[in-house]
This record gives sequence, structure tokens and C-alpha cells, in this order.
Amino acid sequence: ARGVDASAARVLACRQRGLDAEVGDAIHALAVRDDASLDALFCLHLVEHLDGRSLADLLREARRCLAPGGLLVIETPKVASLATLSRYYFIDPTHRLPRHHEQLKLLLEAHDFDLESAEDVSNPEPGALGLELEPFAADPDEGALASRVEALAGRVHAQLDLLNEHLFVARDIRLLARRRPEPAA
Repeated sequence: ARGVDASAARVLACRQRGLDAEVGDAIHALAVRDDASLDALFCLHLVEHLDGRSLADLLREARRCLAPGGLLVIETPKVASLATLSRYYFIDPTHRLPRHHEQLKLLLEAHDFDLESAEDVSNPEPGALGLELEPFAADPDEGALASRVEALAGRVHAQLDLLNEHLFVARDIRLLARRRPEPAA
């Protein structure tokens, strides 16, 4: 395995652990490789640092460098997580554009990759809102009011579920895709 990173500090940390790493540009590092020369490529928190053209270049070079059936792994902040956007994403001034995993799926498909999985990674934010409305006990004469309160409680619970879904999710997402083989001639 070999690593390339724009950060000299990260490369130094890798080298101190005995890993083969160099300071450089990921797209250039791929551009100088032979066709189908890699079995796997792991892009850890890279795509959010690229503009649209550079992301397309990365995926084109990844496809060219990966052997048929080769694995491409992309891990990026999960923009469906409000915690990611509000606390983590915008702290890094080198982030160019949040990349939604659904957009990445379409781009992978367009560059001849088959998506194997998209999975949450990293721990979700702790807790949940945990609010729940008590059932409304009404006299039989108050049936219409009870029905309206029950309907309102249902709408409130649906909104709480939506808040929990967006506030308390994993901060990152990992997509695993395989390079499609060349079509038979």
C-alpha cells in the first residue's frame, strides 16, 4: 500500500508509523500510473476538497488505474447529518463543496463503477430528542376533541422522528464501488 496526501504533516505521521506515503496531488499520482495497475483505491476525506472538474478527473483516473473489478472506496462527511454541517464541515477551510452520497452514487455510475454499498461510519451524535406525548384520555362525549388531539400528536411524533433522523446520524459515509469490466468485443 502507498499513500499520497497534500498535507506534509499527515505524510510525516504515516512515515513515522512505517507506512509508504508521499506529499502530492492524488489526481496527478493516478495520472502517472499504468492502466489497470491498482487492485484498490481508498479516498479518505478527499472528494469534499475537489471542485466538480477535479472530481470528474479523479473518477476518470481511478477507473483507468483500477483493474477490472478493482475496488474504489470513498469516505466523506455525511451532509445529511446536521451535526456534520454545523460543527465539523465548515471548520476546514480547504473544503470546497459538500458531496451528498446520492450525488456520488450517480457520478460513480456515470464513470462505469458499480456501487456495492453505502454505509454510515463513525459514531452518531449521542442522544436523541426522546420527546413523547402522553396518550390523551377523554370522556366519550369528547370524542371529536380526542380525535383532533390524537392527530396532532401523530404529526408532532412524525416531526420528532425527522429531527432525530437528521440530528443523530453518523458523521461520515463510505461508498464501496467496483470498476466494471470492459464490455466484450
